[in-house]
Amino acid sequence: MLVHYDYDIAALPLCDGLYKETGVLLCHGGCFEEEKSFRLGYGFGDRQLLTEGLKALGGYLAKLEG
Repeated sequence: MLVHYDYDIAALPLCDGLYKETGVLLCHGGCFEEEKSFRLGYGFGDRQLLTEGLKALGGYLAKLEG
């Protein structure tokens, strides 16, 4: 799933910062020539892992809203 956003940060630094701070790994949209987006994968079959990852992602994005 490709998710687009309107935060004032490019996709690569957003994804790098998220990974360094939380351990959540996203694929930045530049890989698909779609800046200001990221690919969200969720097919690992572990519901708790997905829930925790989405919670961490939400917390990180909330910080960008300042």
